[in-house]
Amino acid sequence: MDNRFRREENISRSSHQKTGKNKKHIPEKSPVEKKADISFVSHFMDAYKRATKNHILRDTILLTVVLFCALFSISLALPRVFSFHFDVNSILGIFNQSSATASTTEDNTGDIDFLILGRGWRGNSAPDLTDSIILAHYNKDKNSFTTLSIPRDLLVQSDKLGRVKINEVYSSTKKSLWEEAGMNHLMEMVSQITGKDIRMYMLIDFAWFQKLIDAVGGVDIEVPERLYDPEYPTANWWYTVVNIPAGFQHFDGDKALKYSRSRHTTSDFDRSRRQQLVIQALRDKMTSLEILSSPTKIQEIYGVLSDSVQTNVGLKDMYKLAKIASKVEKQDIHSYALDASCFNALKLCEPGWLIYGPNRELFNGMSVLLPKKVSTIPADTYETIRLFVAIITQYPTLQKEPGIAVVNASGKTNLALTVALKLKSIGIPVDETQIKNQSEKVENTFIRYNSSIIQSDNTLLEAIGLTFSWEKREATDTEKTSMVVPYELVLGRDASLYFQ
Repeated sequence: MDNRFRREENISRSSHQKTGKNKKHIPEKSPVEKKADISFVSHFMDAYKRATKNHILRDTILLTVVLFCALFSISLALPRVFSFHFDVNSILGIFNQSSATASTTEDNTGDIDFLILGRGWRGNSAPDLTDSIILAHYNKDKNSFTTLSIPRDLLVQSDKLGRVKINEVYSSTKKSLWEEAGMNHLMEMVSQITGKDIRMYMLIDFAWFQKLIDAVGGVDIEVPERLYDPEYPTANWWYTVVNIPAGFQHFDGDKALKYSRSRHTTSDFDRSRRQQLVIQALRDKMTSLEILSSPTKIQEIYGVLSDSVQTNVGLKDMYKLAKIASKVEKQDIHSYALDASCFNALKLCEPGWLIYGPNRELFNGMSVLLPKKVSTIPADTYETIRLFVAIITQYPTLQKEPGIAVVNASGKTNLALTVALKLKSIGIPVDETQIKNQSEKVENTFIRYNSSIIQSDNTLLEAIGLTFSWEKREATDTEKTSMVVPYELVLGRDASLYFQ
């Protein structure tokens, strides 16, 4: 309960005690009734009525943003792996706040990093496994959010637990030590993987997702392709068939949950993409006037939230995050995932293609994921992943830049495609139609750019400079006439030093 509300209750109790002798035949209220008098809902609804009465639309929206931010943050967090996002619970005591309150941690640029987690909780055979793990980064300079989903099967080396899947870190540490230790350890592990200093988290139950969609009246989704799953598990240990055709669909909570969690006929990565569609639809519904102008809907949403979220973010910082979230436009939310699927090399896969599934026999039949080129998990195996995270968080608009051409002038067969795939995996956009060979061979790799279109401090060239110290050369007038894109990576004989 908010300290302000406690003070009000104490004042009220003291006043009643002082005048009690003169107040006969007035029964004392029960503790439950007293609590109801000072509940968040009553305060919120009174404020809402006052704002409506005075026709102050702006104040009304500010009141509802407390609840809206829970949704908004989900739209950041659940894009790739089934998870949820930071929630403005503590603002008025909505959620179960951890005993250890974290202050908003900002780096020297004013950026913010926090962790969003989803668990099965009640009714689940493994209630505390964090099957959804999302790093969310706010770039203050660009006013954008970037989220990165970390797969639950990623194998990590824990100093407390040994070799475990990352979704077990919180659960197992909590069992052996205590709740706060489990969450701190998980934040430490994600910090080690991503290179970000993470001190804030939000933990949300999966059941909340379904209830919230029902509370807003369902969501509308344009399903890109049919989903058929004949073995979707039910609560009574049986199976049901999920058959969702392509095209426009209206989902209630149950159908949306099935669409988001089905995995028997598709991969985890397909599932995460479906979840992104659901979350975007949910965000659109929550920000509609239909919801923001309805006290009944807001109260219903509050009831859903109140028992499903846990966080260590304090009141002041929750309000700060709420203000930030309300100012970020939809096009400035960027979602990525560490991905083990690369379905078509010609399409250069997706950014984040930095992990793989090793032979299960090497891990006692257990299905795990490892960073590429790693056969076990020594102390430091995440350099490439950290580079990827640095690129997508520092340059959130990078994917909107024209892709770079890759020109093989090394004499080594297929080197251009190999390099293009690796660049794309760390977040450097590549023009897949401009992967080619050059008859004239060169010794040293360099980047050629068309100064008539871009400057040497171009965003893409800056991003490449985070890792590679290639020389930048302005294209000659003759070279400019043959350049289809503004920049070309020309691979020399030394390219093998960069791409082993």
